Amino acid sequence: MNTKKLRRLLDIMLVAWLLAGCGGSPAPTDAPTAIPPTATPVLPTATPIPPTATPIPPTATPIPPTATPVPPIDAFAPLATTEDSGDLQPLSPGVCNDLADAMAQTLGVAVTTAEVAFQDYVDGQTGTGCQATATGTGLDFENVGDLFGALTEMLQARGWSEDVNYAGGGPGGMLAGYRQAEGLCLLAASSEPSEDSLCAQDEPFVACWERLAPEQQIYTVTLNCAQHAASSASSMTATEPLSIDSFTAEAVDNGDGGKTVTFNWQTSGATGVRIFNGATFVRFGTWWTDLPLDGTYTVDIAGTVYKNPQMTLHAADAQGNEISQAVGIDMPCQVEDKFRGDSSPPGTICPAESIETAAAEQRFSNGFMIWLEDVDGGTILVFYNGGRVNQFADTWQPDQPESDPNITPPGGMYQPLRGFGKVWRENNLQDTLGWAIEEEQGFDGKWQRDMSASLSSDTAYLINRDFQLIRIAGPTSGGNWEFSSAVN
Repeated sequence: MNTKKLRRLLDIMLVAWLLAGCGGSPAPTDAPTAIPPTATPVLPTATPIPPTATPIPPTATPIPPTATPVPPIDAFAPLATTEDSGDLQPLSPGVCNDLADAMAQTLGVAVTTAEVAFQDYVDGQTGTGCQATATGTGLDFENVGDLFGALTEMLQARGWSEDVNYAGGGPGGMLAGYRQAEGLCLLAASSEPSEDSLCAQDEPFVACWERLAPEQQIYTVTLNCAQHAASSASSMTATEPLSIDSFTAEAVDNGDGGKTVTFNWQTSGATGVRIFNGATFVRFGTWWTDLPLDGTYTVDIAGTVYKNPQMTLHAADAQGNEISQAVGIDMPCQVEDKFRGDSSPPGTICPAESIETAAAEQRFSNGFMIWLEDVDGGTILVFYNGGRVNQFADTWQPDQPESDPNITPPGGMYQPLRGFGKVWRENNLQDTLGWAIEEEQGFDGKWQRDMSASLSSDTAYLINRDFQLIRIAGPTSGGNWEFSSAVN
């Protein structure tokens, strides 16, 4: 099926899905159970976050285990008299209840639950699913995209991976599908006016929506989850206490400058397993998912941004509990650390290539300046007594004045010249850095920053004219500096 036909099919299914409310028959035999939010709501952000095809890792550290497992909620009981003839059936009650409660906590509104008909609109399989439903108004939510962004992060934190084949949407709603082992969850969100008469029959949806008052904007979100009947007793139901019984990683040279890493692990009571790749930046980290509960996995890693990185196995159970175990692999940085050598501990961020450059230094009554010709096209660093540092671009050109003839320094003091002087005058540094107490001195500078770091963040190292090592953190935004150690 070509892309145009697939998109047309998804749009048609979205309209049908939203009109039908994703419920269908059979009707639940028990009244839906409301699950109020049990923690401080994580409100959706103002900017829509569209669903992505790959898991979004945490921005700082891998997802930690849940501190206090959500207690089971007896909301999903097997239907006593109604069965669907399809092959799909609800996830285990523990998983269903955990997802429903997490949905309530994420959205900050009450959630109702029920067992309803389930249809896989990609491959056509049918059965029964456990569905959590949340409703709200524009007073509760910003837009459909925000709902999807918050719920996608919630699902991925529990080991669910988005399947792009289920993605669809339009101005008033979105669809997505998420998988874990044999389980499939279908997420649908719709928005509509509180009364049909609020929008003209031929009025575009977006035009109508933008003029509605928040209380007239109605949102409906459903999360319907099912699994193959044959897997219900094994892959999605934990019968043992959750534990990681073993986890090892063996790394060998692959001949291309990287490593071939083989993982081996065994778990008990788990319903999902994944491994975090500690050789990548935590902020943009990658996960290896769709792994067996016990097994072996081999992967090639081209390089690392951390010295002897930690690889972390995460295991989750049906109740939403998650534990982890880390092992280090022998994988040195690909670039030599000119200043710290081999003394840095495992997990230290790797350096980028070092730079040897023409440099100059001038000392002032309240600090000093250093010019580096080949760093970022010409950089001037201003170091203040007390540990604050700023960076400025060197914009002085030879056809510009070297100094200001209208400025007369006190006796024994100097007006800085050329690039130093331009930065000093244009940024009023006379009041903070003071007058120069010597003429500038040239020297051979050495510079190295952490891998992919910039002067606006992370860490860099510099050798001054006295062969002292200066550690710099975030000078663009007004960072800090310190003398780290002497270097011969």
